[in-house]
Amino acid sequence: MIIKDVEGLQRIRIGVYDSGIGGLTVLKQLLMKIPFGIDFFYFADTARLPYGSKPQEMVRGFISEILSFFRHINVDAIVTACNTTDSLLTEAEKNNLWVPFFSIIDPTIHYLRNNVSDKNSIAIIGTEVTIKRSVYLRKLIIDENISGIFQKACPLFVPLVEEGLSDGELTEWIVTYYLEEIRRISPNYLILGCTHYSYLKTVIEKYLGNGTQIIDPADHVSEKVIEWIGKIETTKKSSVTFYVTGSAEDFKRKASLLLESSDELVVSHVELEKLGEFIHL
Repeated sequence: MIIKDVEGLQRIRIGVYDSGIGGLTVLKQLLMKIPFGIDFFYFADTARLPYGSKPQEMVRGFISEILSFFRHINVDAIVTACNTTDSLLTEAEKNNLWVPFFSIIDPTIHYLRNNVSDKNSIAIIGTEVTIKRSVYLRKLIIDENISGIFQKACPLFVPLVEEGLSDGELTEWIVTYYLEEIRRISPNYLILGCTHYSYLKTVIEKYLGNGTQIIDPADHVSEKVIEWIGKIETTKKSSVTFYVTGSAEDFKRKASLLLESSDELVVSHVELEKLGEFIHL
């Protein structure tokens, strides 16, 4: 695929979604690496976060609504910036969508399989649903180079980030509470199995020390999207339109800070009742 500066040529439209601001880590990577030629549409289901502590069938219903919304606005591809929902969808469900679906989990698995040396150990932290589903564990455990895998759910991390508490005494205390056993094990790698956790990376690195390498899936999913897009021959800047189910003003304030954007963000509110109607269209 080649994107060129041609008058009237439709730009590629890519949907990115998460329960809240965590997925902005993925969007930021995409904007840095694909600054031209793409129209991004970021959906944040802020009225119903966090996803990771809710019943799995309920979250699957949320996914169906978001995917139907993306179909309604005619996106050309979907990038999941949510490990929880990625772990709930089957491979068949992903492959049978009307557009390409980019998993956040699979590129990380691919990276580790190609970079883990003999007898390395891995720890995975994530939401309760992600850890229960154990997708990272099940896909990595077959690798003979991995000597051990440890998982830990950290449900308070998402509310911390959503409240803007990415550092400070309270955050350090909660990181210690959840990761004390992981520090004792001292794994070679730690996977941040939730995009919200990227904002706690500095505190986590400080607590675990230099012996553990932090793996952020947001760094790897963007590479797969770039491979799919191919060559871009346009100087027209990529754009982002935001949709949220909660407060548009609250999200705009947080996103402006986290994306370090001086541009006025376009954020539209989507009523949950209206969102549910898209499934039947």
